This record gives sequence, structure tokens and C-alpha cells, in this order.
Amino acid sequence: MKKILLSVLAIAFFSMFANAQDISTARAASTGDVVTISGIVTNGAELGSIRYIQDATAGIAIYAPSGNILLENVVLGDDITVTGEVAEYNQLLEVIPTEITVNSSGNDLPDFQVVTPAQINEDYEGELVKVEAATFTETGVFAGGTNYEITANSETIPARVNYEDNGTTLVGVTIPTGEAVVMGVVGQYHADDPAAGYQILLRHSEDVVSSSSAINEVTSTVGVYPNPTTDAITVTSQANIATVEVISITGQKIITQTGINNTECEVNVAELANGVYFVSMTDVNGNVSTSKIVKK
Repeated sequence: MKKILLSVLAIAFFSMFANAQDISTARAASTGDVVTISGIVTNGAELGSIRYIQDATAGIAIYAPSGNILLENVVLGDDITVTGEVAEYNQLLEVIPTEITVNSSGNDLPDFQVVTPAQINEDYEGELVKVEAATFTETGVFAGGTNYEITANSETIPARVNYEDNGTTLVGVTIPTGEAVVMGVVGQYHADDPAAGYQILLRHSEDVVSSSSAINEVTSTVGVYPNPTTDAITVTSQANIATVEVISITGQKIITQTGINNTECEVNVAELANGVYFVSMTDVNGNVSTSKIVKK
């Protein structure tokens, strides 16, 4: 009986994957249709009760209404398979999940696609994009639940910061006064125009990269080792280090060390759960570098 039960479960599991379709095909389905798709999760809880997933063909939103707990443990970098109903909310195409399987975790995210604001349309909805040489109209610091107009190539588009309660690390961060690289997921929100309302959904502070402060995702002047690690990491920099932060993939600051004023810093991560984290280092000149580490 046990062997029969295991066989039935295995057949059901592999049947779900056999019926999976690529996301671009699912996007062509009608609202109300049931689809099964797989993709890499490109955001965490910082965008609320929604996760965007992307495969080699397209991206799409996965939205869990109140009472639907299927997304609670789905995090950035997960490879998931979703079965659910195609729906539309204020022009945003989404899937309401009835079943989610996490196939693997800690995967590399899809590459950002370099675009100008005017190029952002339905073809990019749900996908990671990057706008270079962008300037913000507003100054000051980022606030939660707010849209910020950015301009690049003489074109404009809103970039949205979600609420701090959801875990975004952008709230309180200084808005760049010069050119910046702006990265995020393409969303859409408009009451009645299917060709309007596109916006870049900013996830965390690493999505706004100030050109003047030479922020880099990877730089030869900064090192983080060992990686993967089990108990501690060493962060090194050519300039003296001011602050080191360890940030979860949901955007929560787990560890903060300040007042370092040295070119080398050791950070104890032994108590962290196994998984993927970001290490953000700010030197005494204000330059910021972010690296991804794996805790085992």
C-alpha cells in the first residue's frame, strides 16, 4: 500500500511539471483560464502579497488574495511551479495560485534588461529591467507607498517604493541628486487604459545605484570571503569601511556593524539560518558595494 501511495504521489508531481507551459503562453491565455507555469521569483515580501516570476520567455505576477497563504514562504531566488487562474487587476495580468511547489532555492536571478522609460510596455510587464542615466524629479529621502518620477533619454516613468512594513530597505534612503541606475520589476496600475500605468517596482536599496557614488554590484576593490560560509565572513575594501549590513532576501536588515574605520571587517553569521543573503558595505567616502553570499 505504501509503495502504491508513493507511486501515485510521484505521478501527480511529475504530471504537474509535464503540463507546465512557458510564461509567454500563459500571458496569452484568457482571464479565468487555469495555467501551470514555472519561473524564478524576482522579489520578496517587500512588494506585499505578490511575487513576480520570470522564465526565459516572459514574466508575470503571482497574487495571493487575503486568506491565501501559498506565497508566505516563497522568497527571492526560489524556482517555483504555480497552478492557478489567470486574472487581471487594474490592467496587471496575474495568476491567483491554487497550488505552488518550490523546486529549488537560492537561484541566480534573470539578467536585468536595459531599457528606456518609453520602451516599458506589456512586453516587459513582470520582468526585471534597468534604466541607466536616470534622474529623479524629487529630492530628499524615499518614503513608503510613494511613486517617484524618473527621467532618462528625455522620457519619464514612475518608480514605486512600497511600504516599509513590508520590508523594503529604501524608506529613509537619500534620493540621488545626480544620475542613477534604477532597477526593478515592471508593474502596471491603471483603472481603465490597458496601455498605461506602467511603473518600475523598486524592491530594496540596491535597486537605486547612484552613478556619482560609484555603487557597484561587484567591484574588484571590495572582497567578501569565504563564500559560501558557515560561521563568519571577512569584508575587505581599499578604502576604510564605515558600515557593513547583512540583509535577508526579503529585505530585512539582520546584522549591522558601524564605526569600523578599517579596510577589513569580520562579521559573525553563525546564527543565521542557511540561505542566501546580501552584504552591503559602505566605505568612509560614501561608496556602497553589495555582494551576495550563501550561508550553509
